[in-house]
Amino acid sequence: MERTAELRLALAKEALRQAEMRLGDQAVALAALETRATAIVGWSLAGFVAAGAALLRLETLPLLAWISPGALAGFSAALCTAALPLLPGGWGVRGHEPSEIQAEWAASEADILEWCADGYGQSISDNAERLAKSSKLVRRAIAYMIAAPILGVSLALAAWVAGLV
Repeated sequence: MERTAELRLALAKEALRQAEMRLGDQAVALAALETRATAIVGWSLAGFVAAGAALLRLETLPLLAWISPGALAGFSAALCTAALPLLPGGWGVRGHEPSEIQAEWAASEADILEWCADGYGQSISDNAERLAKSSKLVRRAIAYMIAAPILGVSLALAAWVAGLV
C-alpha cells in the first residue's frame, strides 16, 4: 500500500503531536521524582543531624554510642543517593534549533515534521533512561532511610546483648 502525500503529512503531524505529549508527560514525571528526592534529602539530613547530636549525649545515654553510627550510616547513604537525581543532567526538551529547521534538504512539510518527530523520539529515549535511573535511585534512598533507624537499633541491641553497654 502506497502512502499518499496527504496521508504522509497527517501521520507526520500525529507523530509530532504524540511526541510532544510524551515529552510533556516525562517532564511532569521528572518533577515528581525530584520532589520526592528533595523530601528524602530533607528528612535524611534531619535524621543525620539528630543522630549526630545524640553523640553529644553519650555520658547520659551510652546506648546512643551504638545507635548513632548505624543511623548516621543509613541517613548518609539516603542523603547521598537521593541527591543524585537532583544533579543537572541531560534532558531532552520540546523543540529544535531554528537553524536546524531551515534546512534546504526538506522537499515537503511532511519531511520537516517527520524529521522533528524523529528528533523528539531521541529525546524521549534519553529522558526515559534518566527517569529509570532516577526512579531506581529514589527507591534505593527510601530503603536506606528506612534502614537507618533499624541499623542503629540493631547495633545497640547487639551491644546490649553482648554486654558492651
